[in-house]
Amino acid sequence: MHFQSIDSAFNFYKKYAKLSGFEARKHTQSSKNGVVIRKYFVCAKEGSATSCAVDTVNDSVGADKKLNDRRRRPSKRTGCKAHIRLSLTPKNTYRISHVFEEHNHSFVDEEDYHLLASSRKLTFTEEQLLSDFSEMNIGPVRAFNLMRKIRGGFDKVGVTSTDCKNFKRDINLFIGEFDVDMAVQRLMKKKLYLPNFSCEFYCDEKGALAGLFWADEEMKLNYEVFGDVMSFDATFRTNRYDLVFVPFT
Repeated sequence: MHFQSIDSAFNFYKKYAKLSGFEARKHTQSSKNGVVIRKYFVCAKEGSATSCAVDTVNDSVGADKKLNDRRRRPSKRTGCKAHIRLSLTPKNTYRISHVFEEHNHSFVDEEDYHLLASSRKLTFTEEQLLSDFSEMNIGPVRAFNLMRKIRGGFDKVGVTSTDCKNFKRDINLFIGEFDVDMAVQRLMKKKLYLPNFSCEFYCDEKGALAGLFWADEEMKLNYEVFGDVMSFDATFRTNRYDLVFVPFT
């Protein structure tokens, strides 16, 4: 069997692995004059996890403390030898020149194929749905349960709750330190396009946000009708920004 590229060959091996009940990954290769002439694809359980010595006697600080606090997780590697080898042909295509099919571990059951990493991937529609749920203060786990209920089962979603949480984490990492700027810009745009929307903010001498106030049309109507009683609640605090959230109700 010949392939036009290494990626097409790997896609073929991943499909074969998925239908067989195991995961595949890329391994070592040999090159000549910048061209890959030999490539190995192996079972995901090939090899063994590298162990790292941790000093639990002496307390450390700073970056070293992260090593001591690192979570210890069991290894999924079993030293499996199953693999295939690709070789470059004179026609600049790749062919499977060697196959070793014996695994030293059990395979995933057919009803659990959807839990394999190769089967789990958020589509653009699902990512957009998770983003919309997030704007409504619905967390990733609850969003996953809603999708599972709508589609009729775990296997119909295509991902796990952990994948949804990781997607939310990646969004937060992408936003990074610009979350305050995004919030202010969003409110200021509302002030620009909504006539009865008010928003004011001010920064300290370092340019950091020190105060932010906003009120929409509904809030103002409520104050006009029920302005005789107002609750000033300053119990919502955050250590990250050293700001106090105070809703007027």
